[in-house]
Amino acid sequence: MKARAFSFTPLLNLLGLIAIAHLPLGLPADASFIIPSVIAAFIFIWTQTETDNLKPWMIFTLGLVADVVSSGPIGFWPLYYLSVQAAALWFGRNPTNSGLILSWIGFIFAIMVVTFLAWVVTTLYTMQNASFRPMIFGAGLVAIGYPLIYWLSGAHRATTSSRVDEMTSPGSTL
Repeated sequence: MKARAFSFTPLLNLLGLIAIAHLPLGLPADASFIIPSVIAAFIFIWTQTETDNLKPWMIFTLGLVADVVSSGPIGFWPLYYLSVQAAALWFGRNPTNSGLILSWIGFIFAIMVVTFLAWVVTTLYTMQNASFRPMIFGAGLVAIGYPLIYWLSGAHRATTSSRVDEMTSPGSTL
C-alpha cells in the first residue's frame, strides 16, 4: 500500500472559500449562511477522504481566520468547523461509509446538528433570539446540492481509487 503525499489543495480551497464568504457579494440576508455551509460540506467530505491533509489544527486555524475576517466573536467559526469535522470523523469510522449516498446521509445529519449548535451559540452570544431562517436556508440548500459538492471535491475519485487499491492489494480475495 502506497503512502499518499501531503496535499495543500483542501486547505487552500477552504481558505479561498472563507475569503469568498466574507466578500461583499450583495446577497440577501437569508443567503448569508450558504457559503459557510458549503465550507462545512467540503470539510465533511475531505475529512473522510483525505484525513491526512486536513488535521484538526488546520481546521481550527481556518476558523480563526474566518473569525478575524468576519470581525465576529473569536471561536465561533472554529467551533462550527471542528464540529463538522468531528461528525465526519465519527461517520468515517465505519468502513462501510464510503460513497455518495452514505456520505450524503451523514452530512445531512451533521449539518442539522451543527446548524442547531450555531444557532444556540449565536443566540447565547447575542443574548437575543437569533434568526434561524438564514441558517436553515443555507444548510438546506447545501444539503440538497451535496452531490454536486461531493463531485467537485474529487471524493468520487478517492473512493474509487481506494476500492481499487483494496481489491488489488496482495492479501485481498477477489
